[in-house]
Amino acid sequence: MIHTKDGKTFVNRNKGIDYCYAIFDILPGKDKYSWINPDCRKSDLKNAGSVLAKCHNRIV
Repeated sequence: MIHTKDGKTFVNRNKGIDYCYAIFDILPGKDKYSWINPDCRKSDLKNAGSVLAKCHNRIV
């Protein structure tokens, strides 16, 4: 589990709607999206970045 800067594992910024997110540092399978020598197409990286940006926009 990824901890926040103050050590919490759960953050609640309630604006009338509750959302729960879980981020794990280890997932099974091949890591195609590694920071070092990624084994994927540039379009895969673009799509992954787009999804991550959408996630960030929803939780900020």
